[in-house]
Amino acid sequence: MSLNGYSEETHGYNTLNKNGELPNADYIKAVQVPIGAIIPWVKTFYKVTDGTADGTSSNKLINSGDTFITDGVKKSMIVLNTTDSTETYITNVDSETQLSLNDDIFVSGENYEVYATPYLPDGFVECDGSVINDSDSPFYGQNTPNLNDGKLIYGGTSSGGTKTEDYLPNHTHDQGSLKFKTTDSYDSVTDTTTGGAFIGAISGSTGSAGEGTAWTAYQAVWIMRIK
Repeated sequence: MSLNGYSEETHGYNTLNKNGELPNADYIKAVQVPIGAIIPWVKTFYKVTDGTADGTSSNKLINSGDTFITDGVKKSMIVLNTTDSTETYITNVDSETQLSLNDDIFVSGENYEVYATPYLPDGFVECDGSVINDSDSPFYGQNTPNLNDGKLIYGGTSSGGTKTEDYLPNHTHDQGSLKFKTTDSYDSVTDTTTGGAFIGAISGSTGSAGEGTAWTAYQAVWIMRIK
């Protein structure tokens, strides 16, 4: 199936066509990302260039020392202002030293980074807890889930719940490092072969046996289709 110059079988929803344009809304529907779906997005996966703006003009990024065309900067790529943590996207590559931007976020002296990932197409938002202000969305007026602060997602029969699981791997204590309180002092546990139970508080450090990494994860930005 092909819509707006894209092949459903070979391209993702945010793939640029030969004109450097993002797919239209019909294509997004064609790849069957349902409304309400939450998916990971590698927003800052690959940095194309960075630098410091040395000129000021409305909705422009100017750096006389950069080579935007040579570096492979394209229309629709994300631009971050790392000085004030604002962001926008490129609407046109004017020249080697100037970009047109969708928003006016740069003045001379501010630092920038340009990423290869295209900006989110219409109908998608980041899951940062912000209010959905798009009146065409069935979620209008609601807050997106705030997932981009390190939360994990788990499966269930409904959405919106939260879960906290404490994690402590199986481990041992070195002989003499684990202590139990008798009356008013702590005594070392010296016989590790004798079973039994005691009542009271314990203190001490965990030995090396049994320790390990709980999990390793790759960081991405959670996004949601809202219409």
